[in-house]
Formats: sequence, C-alpha cells, structure tokens
Amino acid sequence: MRSICIIILSLCVSDVLGQGYVAPDTLDSYAGYSVTGRKSIYSFQRLQTHDVVVENGGDLMLTGEDGVSVTGPFSVKLGGKLQLNGTNQYRLKFFYDASGNRVRRRKTQNN
Repeated sequence: MRSICIIILSLCVSDVLGQGYVAPDTLDSYAGYSVTGRKSIYSFQRLQTHDVVVENGGDLMLTGEDGVSVTGPFSVKLGGKLQLNGTNQYRLKFFYDASGNRVRRRKTQNN
C-alpha cells in the first residue's frame, strides 16, 4: 500500500512540474539577482526588492501579503516578464517602440 501511495504522489508531482509550476521561495527581501528563467518569490509580509534584472526570457512573480516594494534599481528587459501580487493588486503593461525602448506604461486592474 505504501509503495502505491508513493507512486501516485510522484505521478502527481511530475504532472504539476510538467505544466511549468514553480514552487515559490519564501523570503522577505529579494535583491541582487539576474533572472533568466521562471522564478516565484512569496512573502508573508511586505516583500522588499531592489537591484534585480529580469532578462530576456526571464519570468519573475513577486507576491507579498502586504504588497511588494521596489526600493532601488529594478529593470525588466525586452522579452522579460514581471508579475507583482499583493492585497491591492494591479498589473503594469509596458509599451515599446520599434527599437525596443520602453515608451509608456499603463496600470490595469487584475480581474
């Protein structure tokens, strides 16, 4: 019976991982990183972040129970993705010109 449970659990975990799920790291501060793949950070308080670069192809999700504060240099390069989550959730949509320069951003509500 025990081996059957282990096999079922491993099949469920591999199915979830196959769908691109990334278990979040639990931190109160996220600083000094270059993100090139998928990364998820979660804080039970306010998440403080600075000195982060999300590279082309990078996908970063930051979640803080009391919000996310960007307190210093932070950039998302063309082709990178950033999602900020907190109690007052909104999304920033960035617009670029033909050369890849960011020209505008717009705040939208999450639904």
